[in-house]
Amino acid sequence: EDMVVGPRLTPCSRALTPSVVGPGAAEDSPYITNQGADAFRRAAQREIDAGARIIKIFAASGHALLGTRPMTEEEISAVVDLAHENNVRVRAHVGGRDNVLRCVKLGVDIIDHADGMDDEIIEAILDKGCFVLPSLYFGYLTSSDPSLPGAELYFPEDYEQMRDTLPEAANAGVKFVPGDDYGFGALNHGDYPQELACYVEQVGIDALDVIKWATKYGGEMTGTPDLGTIAPGMLADMVIVNGDPSEDINILSDLSRIVTVIKD
Repeated sequence: EDMVVGPRLTPCSRALTPSVVGPGAAEDSPYITNQGADAFRRAAQREIDAGARIIKIFAASGHALLGTRPMTEEEISAVVDLAHENNVRVRAHVGGRDNVLRCVKLGVDIIDHADGMDDEIIEAILDKGCFVLPSLYFGYLTSSDPSLPGAELYFPEDYEQMRDTLPEAANAGVKFVPGDDYGFGALNHGDYPQELACYVEQVGIDALDVIKWATKYGGEMTGTPDLGTIAPGMLADMVIVNGDPSEDINILSDLSRIVTVIKD
């Protein structure tokens, strides 16, 4: 059989949610609706059995997901405990200070969004060693142009609060990783370099630090050994560019500057 050599993937589960989101019952739905710790545990086990290496949960409302009830501590812990028993990671869509802090303290490995992050959350993240995808590109776009698709689901004050908090958290050592809700609303697949530029130009993060988020921390986040840095014995997945993106991050948005992509 002929095979196509594709990108390196870490398979993620469908989103386990306590509230119906779209067509929640269909087998091919991207969401699985559950009530109670036992139901969440069973759903997580089915996704792990199907090959998931990361379990996604909708732990609370916020950040363009409105109307979802917060998962209980028992529900979150049921997923986290089962996942970790199987050497699988858990990532949570979560916004709101108390909801984010609860997920961090209960051992969620990857926090998507983290709207409401403050000093106590930063300290807890550093203690637990989890990764954070702040996904501010969508907030920036919709705050700049409220007419964009999906803008009605996002609150500009959340973007502004996180924009102001991110530099402090990054300086403290929080492991941020780029990544946003591409394919939803105003976010088009393929616009990923613009997100990197957003952190540099709108948030004030150094370009080399943002590149570190996308490479070193991104590799660590997946749990794949030897991924994300260039050194003897590492996997060395690389994008070779004509220019210095540490001086001008927008080079990464210019396809004519992408010389080649190397895997392994």
